[in-house]
Parts: sequence; C-alpha cells; structure tokens
Amino acid sequence: MNKITNPLSATWPDLLKRPTQTVQDIEGVVGEVFSAIKKDGDKAVAYYTQKFDKAELTNTMSLKKSWLKQNKIFLTNLKMRSSLLRII
Repeated sequence: MNKITNPLSATWPDLLKRPTQTVQDIEGVVGEVFSAIKKDGDKAVAYYTQKFDKAELTNTMSLKKSWLKQNKIFLTNLKMRSSLLRII
C-alpha cells in the first residue's frame, strides 16, 4: 500500500483512480484459487493469503473455526458480489 500524505488537490483525480477489471479478467484467477482451496484446504488459503495480502497465517485451526462460524455470512456475501459482478 502506498501512503500519501497531504497530496496536492491537482493530483486527487489520478490518486482516486482504481484499476478496473472485467469478470473475464478475474474469473480465471478466482477459479484457480477456489480449486486450490478445495483440493489443498488451509495450505492453499495460507498460500493465497501470503500471495495477495502479503500476510502470513500461523494458526490454521482458527481458520477452521472461523470458517464454520462465518460460513453463512461468507456465502451470502459471495452470492451478492457475484450478482453485482454479473451486472457490471
């Protein structure tokens, strides 16, 4: 993450631009991640967490507990986001 302190107002439009991707752009990566997690479980979660978030997971037991606890919320959010991506 780049931290920018007190940027000039003339630079605001460029700073606020976000990269845009279509569903087709990310569909392959998402499929790869889900397939790896289905196959390798927590090992894949830890790998992709490191790859995308630059964070190291040290306690996979908490992942299992968290997953069981948050499963319903996760699936609801996933369905909602999937619907939004289809609209775009």
